[in-house]
Amino acid sequence: DKVVMTYTEAGSGVSPNTLCSAFTTSNSDQSTSAAVTISTANPSALTVAGCTLGTLTLGNQYATTSNLSFATSTISWTASSQTLTIALGTRSGGPATTGKGVGIPRYTPANTITDRAGNAMSATLFNGTNSNF
Repeated sequence: DKVVMTYTEAGSGVSPNTLCSAFTTSNSDQSTSAAVTISTANPSALTVAGCTLGTLTLGNQYATTSNLSFATSTISWTASSQTLTIALGTRSGGPATTGKGVGIPRYTPANTITDRAGNAMSATLFNGTNSNF
């Protein structure tokens, strides 16, 4: 499973190091390994160690008794499309809740995310598309 977020900064583009501390300011493709957690909240929230993304909820509750952890997840930045991809690694914790219907993921960016000129991103709620994450 993966989460894909595309940023639409019309000017100089998002500064990748304001998304994840392992990224540089370079406007180039970058990748790092990080631990990802999916919470027991309803809807479940996704967080990435070493990244300050804001609030990302997945549209359904995917963990009920304990958080789900994905220690070897890959976090990738594609500069040309301004896309952040979170590819989940091997799961531990759990159990995962299955059989959920379609949900709508929601994302509120952290106001610490900036473009390459240093302008902060607005912390405005974005609704994703229907997902069976």
